[in-house]
Amino acid sequence: MSSILCNSLRACSRQIGFSQQTVSSQQIGSAHRGNLFCLSFHLLIAWVALFVIDHSVSTAQDKPKAEPECKDLINPDDLIILRTSAQKFRKAMNKGNLSQADINVIKEFARVQVLQMSLEEKRKSLPDIRKTVKQNFLRPSQAATELLLAEITKQCKKLLNCPLPVRLNAVLLIGELNQTQANLAK
Repeated sequence: MSSILCNSLRACSRQIGFSQQTVSSQQIGSAHRGNLFCLSFHLLIAWVALFVIDHSVSTAQDKPKAEPECKDLINPDDLIILRTSAQKFRKAMNKGNLSQADINVIKEFARVQVLQMSLEEKRKSLPDIRKTVKQNFLRPSQAATELLLAEITKQCKKLLNCPLPVRLNAVLLIGELNQTQANLAK
């Protein structure tokens, strides 16, 4: 990066006509003032770039960054809930009035469904998990939709301490659920 900046500075100084001699401000005509500005700007950029590079190198040497981990969010054994309570979950999602048992089923199912993204063995299927979570919203009641959105958002917040692919998919999931149907009349 520094060689690119040095070459750029040399090109600007050649345009102005600088060599080894000193040039007074009276010798610089109005046509050369723009080139002088270019040279000053490149010097400023070079100084800032060197400062940032030096700072980032010293910071990286001081404390190495470790990949964030997201342990203890869910156990692989919890994935059994996705198979055993899927029917109860679908019935609860279609009910107009939710009982406390329905609320618990929806919350637990959503928790396991979202937090499975934190498992190491599920990292390659993150887009499929997002697609499955979005399918929960095909024909739910209004009360179930509000409860499910709140629970998914709550669980996605827990994923923000995970590695980058998991964090990105959690944010994508929330963004995809936030979409509304366009009103073409407007």
